[in-house]
Amino acid sequence: AVGYNAMSELTEGDNNTGAGHKALHNLTTGSGNTAVGDNALNSTATVDGNTGVGYYAGLYTTGANNTYLGYNAGKGASGAEALNVGVGKDALLAITTGIGNTVVGGLAGDALTTGLNNVFLGREAGSATTDVDLAVIAGYGAGGADMTAAADGTVAIGGSALGALTSGEGNIAIGYQAWGNGGSSNNIGGAENVFIGSESGG
Repeated sequence: AVGYNAMSELTEGDNNTGAGHKALHNLTTGSGNTAVGDNALNSTATVDGNTGVGYYAGLYTTGANNTYLGYNAGKGASGAEALNVGVGKDALLAITTGIGNTVVGGLAGDALTTGLNNVFLGREAGSATTDVDLAVIAGYGAGGADMTAAADGTVAIGGSALGALTSGEGNIAIGYQAWGNGGSSNNIGGAENVFIGSESGG
C-alpha cells in the first residue's frame, strides 16, 4: 500500500494493491483487488477481484470482479454490482446493481444503474440510459435517450443511431443516425423494427 490511508483497514485480505490517497481505504478481508488513484475502490471492503485505476474509479463499489479505468469510471453509488467493465471518463459513473456490462468511452453508460449484460462502445454511447438489458450500442451518441427495461435487446450501431429511442424491445438500427430521431414518423416506441443505412427511418 502506498498513500495516505491506502488499505488502512485491511485485516485478513490477500494479494491486494492500493496506491493513492485512500485507495482501498475500507478493505478489510477482500483479496485480489487493485486500486490506483485518489479514493480508487474506497468502499470495497470484503469482496474480491476488483480493479480501479483513476481518480475516484470505483469509489463506491461494493460488488466483486469489476474493472474500472478512468476518471470517475464506475464511481457509482453503493450497490452490489459485479462483473462490469467501465473504461473512460465517467464510464458507468452511476452504476449501482448492474451486472455484466461492458462500457468503453468517455461518458458512455454514465447514467446506467441497474442494467444487465449490455455493451456500449463510443463516446456518450447510451449516455442517458438507466436500466436496459442485453443492448448493444456502438458509436458516438448512439442510443442517447433514456432507454429503460422496455427497450431490452436494442441494437444501435453508428453515430446517433436510435438516438431518441426510450422504449420498444428488439429494435435494430445500423448506420449514421439510423432511426436517429426515434422514428418521429415511424412507429415511436415500436418493437422489433430493423433500419439499415445512413438516416434510415428518419
